[in-house]
Amino acid sequence: MALPRIVRIGAWTLGGLLLTVVAGAGIIVATFDTEAQKPRIIAAVKQATGRDLALKGRIGLALSLRPTLEIADIVLSNPPGFSRPDMLTLEKVDLQLALLPLLSRRIEINRLILTRPEVRLETNAKGESNWVFTPEQPASPPAPDGASGGASGKSPPMAFAVQNLRLDNGFFSHHDARISKTTSLTIKQIATAAPGLDAPLHLTAVVTVEKTDIALTLDTGPLNGLTNPGGAWPIKVVVETGGARIAAEGGIARPAAGEGVDLALSADIPDLAALSALAQQDLPPLKAIALRTRIAGDAKGVTLSGLTFTSSAGDLAGELSLKPGVPPSIKAVLTSTRFDADALLKESDKAAKAPKPPKAAGGGAKPGHVIPDEPLPFGQLQMVDADIRLKAGTLHLGGADYKSIEAHAVLRDGALKLDPASADLPQGHIAMTLAVDAAQATPPVHLTAHAPGIALQGLLAALGQPAFASGNLEVQADLHGAGVTPHAIAASLDGRLGLAVPTGTLDIRSVGGSAGGVLRTLNPKLLNSNADALRCFAVRLDFVKGLGTFRALVLASGSVNADGGGTINLDNEELAVNLRSQAVIAGVAVTAPVHISGPLAAPRTKVDEVGIAGANAAALGGLLGAGKTAAVADACPGALALARGQGGQAAASPGEPPVSAPPAAPSAEQPAPQPKPPAPAQMLRQLFR
Repeated sequence: MALPRIVRIGAWTLGGLLLTVVAGAGIIVATFDTEAQKPRIIAAVKQATGRDLALKGRIGLALSLRPTLEIADIVLSNPPGFSRPDMLTLEKVDLQLALLPLLSRRIEINRLILTRPEVRLETNAKGESNWVFTPEQPASPPAPDGASGGASGKSPPMAFAVQNLRLDNGFFSHHDARISKTTSLTIKQIATAAPGLDAPLHLTAVVTVEKTDIALTLDTGPLNGLTNPGGAWPIKVVVETGGARIAAEGGIARPAAGEGVDLALSADIPDLAALSALAQQDLPPLKAIALRTRIAGDAKGVTLSGLTFTSSAGDLAGELSLKPGVPPSIKAVLTSTRFDADALLKESDKAAKAPKPPKAAGGGAKPGHVIPDEPLPFGQLQMVDADIRLKAGTLHLGGADYKSIEAHAVLRDGALKLDPASADLPQGHIAMTLAVDAAQATPPVHLTAHAPGIALQGLLAALGQPAFASGNLEVQADLHGAGVTPHAIAASLDGRLGLAVPTGTLDIRSVGGSAGGVLRTLNPKLLNSNADALRCFAVRLDFVKGLGTFRALVLASGSVNADGGGTINLDNEELAVNLRSQAVIAGVAVTAPVHISGPLAAPRTKVDEVGIAGANAAALGGLLGAGKTAAVADACPGALALARGQGGQAAASPGEPPVSAPPAAPSAEQPAPQPKPPAPAQMLRQLFR
């Protein structure tokens, strides 16, 4: 029977020890003057933060094995220079502390409740923030090592744990005086539960932002695992709001350093526009959004693998990695089978149906000029390095479908290279390359473009212009220049540009601006005519330091036949072009020289009446003689070849007689009728009537 006696003795001994502890605590509580501690608490806060603390309510202490401390009506001041005297107010603090763990140098708070905290953060007009504290210097230097606390002079740190924390009816706000903007957050409740430092943590929260409720659930590993993980520290977080659910689950190998992150991320959003109030801006009307990816990260960067995104607008998949540094770098390989970019705009349907106003020419240009002279955002190319590959089956943009898109952009140290960049436009296929080096003081720019056939009507509609022409436009360009503005780049341009339309229609009445004026000068009677067949349009410009020389300039239609040459100076934006308008009148090919000169914004067009007589002397002589049927020389084949970069012969220079096509052989059965030649003056009036 010895064992029960030992048990009884042990039980009495343990009970006596507990009674002694409780009695001691009771004596402490009974003799503890809480009001007398206020000055010490206020002084400690002042020294730690440099702020004034006011304890306006009572401090209460209740006796138990778990003493409960209550502090009411707490106020923490703002520093000078802010809009209000107080930064923080707190209606009540309820703190319940376990006594026995204190014997083992462990502070265990069983319960901590904060009631109606109000925290008002501010950034004043000077950019100073009220959450930056300036601790006061201690009145006397700290005791030297060895003055107390064992052989080393230092006490071991105390362990600290909060088992249950709750915050009720809180309010947080931030006001930025620099932009006069206030952001607020109302907390209905935040509650945490963790039985100890070595136990998992569970947190729930319900907050309101911009009248939108947000529910948060967080489950993690033990709090002591933040600094001493025995493996990957588990974490699971779920955020729900407005029918949307965003979740992340996985582990962090070294949570204190933020390294070894491995999380599965998912997002399901039925209607993105429903979150507009939360975002404080109109969000696109995307629906049925589903995002899945895996995030892996450490000090070297973050990688998103297995990325899939689907929505009512389309899909996107691939890999994405971000690396920190100066500058940071992005690498991505993305693919999409279909994406509707118009769906990203809230009013996309209305915008697609509404008529597009003509775009104003010369935006940002100097007065009297048409080429913009505002700096391009080249500096942004130095903010990040990137290597991005993109393939898309169909992109719907601006009411049109772009297909078979392929692009590869490499940006490194401010140098951008886009090669390849190709797509099947609604008007036709285009392939281009672009190189820019923004690291240089005068950034060089090199552009090449090849488009074998872009539908003119679609192109004109995209530019907001009337459909004055139809046909397929062929583009060949290899241009390079340097500068920080479009005008500077144009003024230094070298290379070639070719434009060709082999067949189509042309309605001169619908052509506006200076181009319309030139065409109507070539043949004023077209003001009353309908659209007619376009046999060809061809331009070939060779640039040297911003000065472009026309190697080919031909327009041939049923009513207008003109060719010529000259120059265009992109530095001073001046034209110097000579055209010759040709027509067959009474079986004779007649030429009328036209001079175009002056600024691009408003060129001057003048018919050379003196040159008419000289250019047509031979033709007039022929009319006075026997007279033979003639035809306008066909300059299209050679000009189209030049525009396409195929060589060929340029049209004859202005002033040279056109090469007449051989007359058609008269029928052997019936001789061809010979028209009666009109008087020379009447012939010229017919040309410009």
